[in-house]
Amino acid sequence: MPLNHPNCRGFEHFYGFISGGRSYFYRQNNEGRPGDVHNLQVKIAFNGYLTDVLADEVVSYIEKRAYSNAPFRINLVFNAVHAPLEATDEDMARFDGHPRRKLAAMTWAVDRGIGKADQALKKMENLTIRLYSF
Repeated sequence: MPLNHPNCRGFEHFYGFISGGRSYFYRQNNEGRPGDVHNLQVKIAFNGYLTDVLADEVVSYIEKRAYSNAPFRINLVFNAVHAPLEATDEDMARFDGHPRRKLAAMTWAVDRGIGKADQALKKMENLTIRLYSF
């Protein structure tokens, strides 16, 4: 593992890719070479839209930490809204007729992802209050 890898820099959990941008959808013919710095580091292939995949991983991590007394820090960095400009059909439909439709759809996905993480933290806060109130 290279010295600049997040797990060598104080992070106990890392899910993401090490270098540069990548496609927002997994394409077996373009990605998937073991060791490629553009791959997700935990698994090579993924299902869905990368922004949603990253947000879902953060929510999963928050949920795993919900019963821990130890503090934690999350560094959530989305690939969006950088090239290549790609969005889901559902998000694109939301912005039909918008002059910067793809960019708007990608921004919507980032906002949705942040909302998922925020809701997971709020649930954790409510759980913590219930656990520690006597």
